[in-house]
Amino acid sequence: MRHWHKVASGIAAAAMVCGEAHAADTSADTPACMTGEEVQAIVLVLLPEALDATARACAASLPETALLRKADAPIFERYRHERAPAMDLARSAFARIAGLGQSAEVNQAGLELMRAMIVPQLSAEIKPKDCGAINRMIELFEPLPPANMAGAIATILQIVARDEAAQAKKKGRKNSPGDDLNICPFGETR
Repeated sequence: MRHWHKVASGIAAAAMVCGEAHAADTSADTPACMTGEEVQAIVLVLLPEALDATARACAASLPETALLRKADAPIFERYRHERAPAMDLARSAFARIAGLGQSAEVNQAGLELMRAMIVPQLSAEIKPKDCGAINRMIELFEPLPPANMAGAIATILQIVARDEAAQAKKKGRKNSPGDDLNICPFGETR
């Protein structure tokens, strides 16, 4: 589970490329946080490389029968195939949060930057002792549509954002919803 928090940190870092100036400039009807659907789309776009990176990082730690060791397992192709339908929402969410405008080329470059930041970070954070548990989680999601794993990750990130916002409120800090992860807390709508 700790590894998904690293993914969230990468999403947040990439989404905040344009800094707090954009957040201050955001209008009342455009929140400075990503909705669950937007986070799910971004996760769905990033999952193929994340799965590949996880498989590479865990290859030496898993038995040959493990799902992550089977490069030809259908799950890998299904996740690559499901990226395309999520791409438009992921681009627009990234553009809105980062303040990049509506240029498809710029927004695609932003997503590529996010991918370049997250995948190596994810690989570096995976500990060999965790590979069995990670493989098991992926096996549990394997028969389900890719949107299920992306939705589960998005929900976890929204719960983390909600908890961080509550902690900030307890400590008396001003903290907009999902400020630390730039993700709208679970239960809040746009």
